[in-house]
Amino acid sequence: MTRKIFALLPLLLIGMLAMAQTGSDQKLTKAEKKALREEKREANLKKILKVVEAKEFVVEAHTFIDRRGLSIPINPTLNFVAIEEDEGIIQLAFGNGPGLNGLGGITTDGKVLKYEITEKKKGIALTVRLFGSAFGATDILLDINASGNTSVKVITLNGGRFTFNGTITGIEQSSVFQGTTIY
Repeated sequence: MTRKIFALLPLLLIGMLAMAQTGSDQKLTKAEKKALREEKREANLKKILKVVEAKEFVVEAHTFIDRRGLSIPINPTLNFVAIEEDEGIIQLAFGNGPGLNGLGGITTDGKVLKYEITEKKKGIALTVRLFGSAFGATDILLDINASGNTSVKVITLNGGRFTFNGTITGIEQSSVFQGTTIY
């Protein structure tokens, strides 16, 4: 019996040492965790800034907010704002009837007249002026945080105003469906 105990003792000690090493490696201090989070945030913000500077991104909207503050969940595949080089597209589609774009809403595209990027402490602010067929001159104000969550305010020349909340992605990663554009 004592032989079995002495035979198992080295195995038991090796197991305890292995557990002690993995436990000490996995424990990070609060400062280390904060630094790791900050590093991830900075890396993600650099990726987002790269697609914004390249003018090749899509904001897939999951929430529509009207001028009175009414919030409506919407389909991100059908509701988006896209910028590709010097062209821009705004699509709003509720999917409840044919609408002007065939999807129950409106789609407009146009030329980008103004494109200003401002880096903030925890994100990016982007101002775009789009001259399109449906709304005329339209200001698009994007507030992008480091995780990619984006608030898009669309203000038309005739006083129309609404907000999209969604996530920003590169054009290649996007899965949006564009309806018929108004000319």
